[in-house]
Amino acid sequence: MARPLVRDEEGVSTLVSLIGVLLLVIAILAVYFGFLVPKFAGPPLRARSGDDVLVDYVGRFENGLVFDTSLVSVAGDNSSNPKAFAFGWHPPWQPLEVKSVGSGEVVKGFDLGIQGLAVGDATTIAVPPDLGYGAADPTKVFVKPNKYEQGRALVVVYNWGSQGSVNVNLSNVLRSGQRYEVRNVQNMFGAAVASGTFNGGSISVPMNGVNPPARLGRSTPTPPKTGPNFDTFVVVPVS
Repeated sequence: MARPLVRDEEGVSTLVSLIGVLLLVIAILAVYFGFLVPKFAGPPLRARSGDDVLVDYVGRFENGLVFDTSLVSVAGDNSSNPKAFAFGWHPPWQPLEVKSVGSGEVVKGFDLGIQGLAVGDATTIAVPPDLGYGAADPTKVFVKPNKYEQGRALVVVYNWGSQGSVNVNLSNVLRSGQRYEVRNVQNMFGAAVASGTFNGGSISVPMNGVNPPARLGRSTPTPPKTGPNFDTFVVVPVS
C-alpha cells in the first residue's frame, strides 16, 4: 500500500540548528582573533642587540636615487624608483640577513636603526657619514700611463664635489719640460681642455665637461656631457 510523502520537520529543524551553531562559532572566533587577541596579547617581539634578523630595504642617496635594494619590484621600476649610477643589478633579490644585531656586521647607522623594529614594521633610517662609511672624498683621480707610448696616459676623474677643476699628478707620465695636451674623450678631436709645458707635479684640468659631437648616419640621440661629476681624459705628448 503506497504511503504519501511527508516533510520531515524534525530533520529540517536539526539542520537549521546546526547551521546556526556553526555561524555562532564563526562569530565567536572572529571576535576572539580579531579583537581580543590583538588587544590583550603581549607586546610584539622587537629586534634587540644580538638577534639575527632579515631586513628588506631600499637604499637611496640624499637626492632620492636608489643605489641598492633587496626588492625586485623596486629594482625593476625605474619610473617611480630612478637609479643612481652606482646601482648594480644583482639577483636573486632577497632580504638582507643581519647576524647578531649591534655587532657591527653592517654600518653603525643601519645597525642602530633596525633595533627596536618588529616584524612588519617599516621605517626610514638616515645614516650620516660618521655612522656610515665616513666623510666622502669629493674627488677621486686615477692616472694610468700608457706603457707603449711615453707621455700618454688615461685619466679618470670622479668629481662628486662638482669642483670646477681638479689637480692631476702627471709625474709618472711626463718628463719635465715636455709639452702636452689633455683631451676629453667625449670629443677627442675637439680642442684640448688643457695644454702646456710640464714643470713637474700636478696640472689643473677643468671639469666643466664638453659637448659630444653630433652623430652622423645614426638616429640615436647625442649622449649628454658627463662633466662636472665625471670625466675621462687622454694626456698626449706634443712634439
